[in-house]
Amino acid sequence: MCGRFTLHQDTRDVAKSIGAIELSVVTPFSPSYNIAPSQEVPVILNQGLDFRNQENLHMRLMTWGLRPAWSSGGNQNPINARSETVSEKPMFSRAYEKRRCVIPANGWFEWSIDRAQKTPWYHKKVEDQTIFFAGIWESWATESGERAETFAILTKESQEDISHIHNRMPVILDSGDIDDWLNGQDLQKMVKPINLEAYPVSKEVNSVKSSGSRLVQKIPTLF
Repeated sequence: MCGRFTLHQDTRDVAKSIGAIELSVVTPFSPSYNIAPSQEVPVILNQGLDFRNQENLHMRLMTWGLRPAWSSGGNQNPINARSETVSEKPMFSRAYEKRRCVIPANGWFEWSIDRAQKTPWYHKKVEDQTIFFAGIWESWATESGERAETFAILTKESQEDISHIHNRMPVILDSGDIDDWLNGQDLQKMVKPINLEAYPVSKEVNSVKSSGSRLVQKIPTLF
């Protein structure tokens, strides 16, 4: 799964790297080393507020934790969706078919469990490149008309080299596959092995209130 991630890169650089329109100046995002569910995060998509495809990719802020348009509210807003079943589950299938997005990141955290001890690990590309998670999004409105846009990150079975940490990982797209994903192409054709680095970090990241680059610094181990 994916329960925390980072985006400490300037979103203008992320947008430029894929030819997308950057975030509006009225919706700023502060780089974060500890993004948690329910927070607003930049996502990349090719649809406007009316759900129609636009000519250019663009960024806008959405809340992490999917809430379908038909939802009555509550706190059951899944942050992940299994890529193997996303097209079948009522919670996700409509968004998978009609509303796809990409979430830029610099890395993500996962926790291993050994003898009842949970250890946080940070995962990133070896080359320190931007990571692009495959996602789905929804637009939900209250009876008063207040609107919220939300998203979930797709997951898959972990690569063998990191499966000892956790059995699930986010679906990561090559930058060249972003358009195909957003335009409804078969996801399985885009899933490729990723050259990743994973290492243990401080348990300080367990608190959503923690922040700063120290959260992604490798801690010494015995091995």
